[in-house]
Amino acid sequence: MAEPNYVCPKCGFNLRPSHLRLDGSSYFQCPSCKEKLRVTVAYRRFLLFGQVVISIAVPFVLGIRNVLAYVAVAMVAFFPVIVGFTYLMRTIYPARFELYPPSSSDLTFTKGTRNDS
Repeated sequence: MAEPNYVCPKCGFNLRPSHLRLDGSSYFQCPSCKEKLRVTVAYRRFLLFGQVVISIAVPFVLGIRNVLAYVAVAMVAFFPVIVGFTYLMRTIYPARFELYPPSSSDLTFTKGTRNDS
């Protein structure tokens, strides 16, 4: 199966999945231009919304009508749905990336800026 086509929004470099390692931070760096990148917020929300909707639909499709069983099955189904839906979306609609916002524009609840170094 072909790998997804990931592209750096700044320099146009074709990123490989191995380049997308977060190393404990909320961003990764483009190997070409060294710009900090992250997956767009809209894409992450889209994935979460799809995963929740499918997880809620699983017990309905199975015909479960007991409320407690319905909630339990939906919660248990959520984890396999995360894996399956994320893999499916990665092949159909690859993630889009945006520039990671600089620390000075990052809103925090403490004085000063956030340190992601």
